[in-house]
Amino acid sequence: MSETEKAVLDEKAVLDEKAVLEMTPKRKIDLWKVDDTNPEFPLVVMGYGVWIRANFVAHQVWEMCTGERTVSQIVEAVLAKYPAEPRASVERDVVEFLTEFDQKKLLVLDYDPLAF
Repeated sequence: MSETEKAVLDEKAVLDEKAVLEMTPKRKIDLWKVDDTNPEFPLVVMGYGVWIRANFVAHQVWEMCTGERTVSQIVEAVLAKYPAEPRASVERDVVEFLTEFDQKKLLVLDYDPLAF
């Protein structure tokens, strides 16, 4: 792959991440629990043949996926709790988490309550 092709792909990824920040994620699966016996990975989400453990921050993000907040607002909430973290890192981590869960059909990344 040429340097020009890599630059175009990198630019597309940045544009996609910015688009995701304006989306409103909503959980599709309400089959989840908090496992107090595993403080490092307390969130357990089960659905559609998938069983996932996630860390405490992912658990907080998951709880905010109600279709009422944008990804950008979720990032702001995480930054308010962890102000020492760099914004770019938090944005990247939240977008990765939500994108992965969207691909596994555990949430709808761009929820639209008016869609039929």
